Amino acid sequence: MGDAGEIELDSPTLAVLGQVVGNAPDRSLAVFLGDNIYPRGLPTATEPGVDLERQAAEQILREQVAATERAGIEAVFVPGNHDWDHSGRRGLERLQEQGSYLAAISGGDATLQPTPGCPGPMVLDLGERARLIAIDSEWLLRADHPKLTDCSWGAEGSQ
Repeated sequence: MGDAGEIELDSPTLAVLGQVVGNAPDRSLAVFLGDNIYPRGLPTATEPGVDLERQAAEQILREQVAATERAGIEAVFVPGNHDWDHSGRRGLERLQEQGSYLAAISGGDATLQPTPGCPGPMVLDLGERARLIAIDSEWLLRADHPKLTDCSWGAEGSQ
């Protein structure tokens, strides 16, 4: 799903996820293709004056994770420019906050990939015949992209 952060809560798009997965949740994975939280990602708890914005952003993520849990599947969230503070100066902080929040509310069944602040590629082998390769294209487009040294390049996980 792309641009899932702009959908209305209780969206039929998320509701249909379980129908699409059908009888094969063990062979399914939800992939959120960026812009997971509109309009500017997930503010950190320490940012001044963003309490309502943070509450709304948390609710968006909770709805997305709840839809995947109802379907009985794991989820991978790939960041988009809106997740990067709409390409703003707090982008990396908000992206890292999103990754931490997803891990906390999903028990590890929903992850932000590639590692927040890293360009990827992240390679996730899904059985013997499928492979998900994720890159953070916003990282690549940013002139001021973070120069993190702890990025793993290539395979970051497998199932």
